[in-house]
Amino acid sequence: MKKILVMTDFSKRAEHAAEVALNIAEKTHSDVVLFNAFQIPAIIPAEAGVYPYYEEYPVIEKNTSKKLEDTAERLIKKMKHTHPDSKVQVQVSQSPLAYGSTVIDTIDKRNIWLIVMGDKSREGIINNFIFGSMTSDVIDNAFCPVLLVPEKVPIKGMDKIAFASDLDKSDYKALKMLGDFARVFDSEIIVIHVSPEKLSVSEKVKHMDHFNKLAARIDYLDMTYEDIRDHEIPNALAKFSRIEAIDLLALVHKKYSFLQNLFHSSTTKSMMKYHKIPLMVLPGN
Repeated sequence: MKKILVMTDFSKRAEHAAEVALNIAEKTHSDVVLFNAFQIPAIIPAEAGVYPYYEEYPVIEKNTSKKLEDTAERLIKKMKHTHPDSKVQVQVSQSPLAYGSTVIDTIDKRNIWLIVMGDKSREGIINNFIFGSMTSDVIDNAFCPVLLVPEKVPIKGMDKIAFASDLDKSDYKALKMLGDFARVFDSEIIVIHVSPEKLSVSEKVKHMDHFNKLAARIDYLDMTYEDIRDHEIPNALAKFSRIEAIDLLALVHKKYSFLQNLFHSSTTKSMMKYHKIPLMVLPGN
């Protein structure tokens, strides 16, 4: 059975993201795994004059386990209310996160095909768990699509999906992942390419040719293409999503070397700061 992993910090936004995950699980016949990576407290050596805090670890582990079980029980009750015949199973998992380790390395990846996370607090303040190093870790090292769900976004269908692409050959695998997701919801996919300058006729023809080749390999009927002119990619994507009433924005997060990073800004991380609809980040490597 394939699974959806929901990362939770037990906040309201994380629980809302879990509810969205449950609705996706119902449509895709998946199970849901509630996951929390708790920080291991710093150990102060005895020679520093303070007794080491070894006893805190089992307390944190026990408390985390209790919170996970309570959250799972609450979600199951909500699910049974809206889908009385639901067969979705909600499991729980937790893992200690030592300083310097990555959260992705602590995840049991077997059968996980989607990771779901909440993203913004009610006050719009960036939360360390959601927008800090842990989220960057997940996005940078993802082995499957990651869905970021804004706190107040309503739980509904996925009728229109926009996929931001630079029409590179490497986008094929990402678009195939998205196509498999879209088929479940019978979604319309709009592939959009943002260009800073007005395209010539030959450039438009070239882009359409690239799109047609991608579309032919994906074999998804309800898929169209649009060129957008804008110097600011995040602004263009946000504006397009608003005007076209997009339900889900998807993009590829590509990794760069240290030197390449000096010359590339991350569109993904820019979009994470202010998007108002679910954002699906697809692994680019």
